[in-house]
Amino acid sequence: TQLQQTVMNQYYNPLDLDAYFGEPEPPKLEAIFKRTKARFFKRTSSAVWHSPPRSGNMGSD
Repeated sequence: TQLQQTVMNQYYNPLDLDAYFGEPEPPKLEAIFKRTKARFFKRTSSAVWHSPPRSGNMGSD
């Protein structure tokens, strides 16, 4: 049927959505998150270190 042919054509020849709609702009986070705090701008480690790594976990091959 024509529907099957059209679906197969779209599957094997997909549209370039960026060319059709344009590239999306990155979100403006200031508009989404109204509140700003000084701690948001600090770059800190997300790791939690309660003790040094054990030698068995160092990944030595």
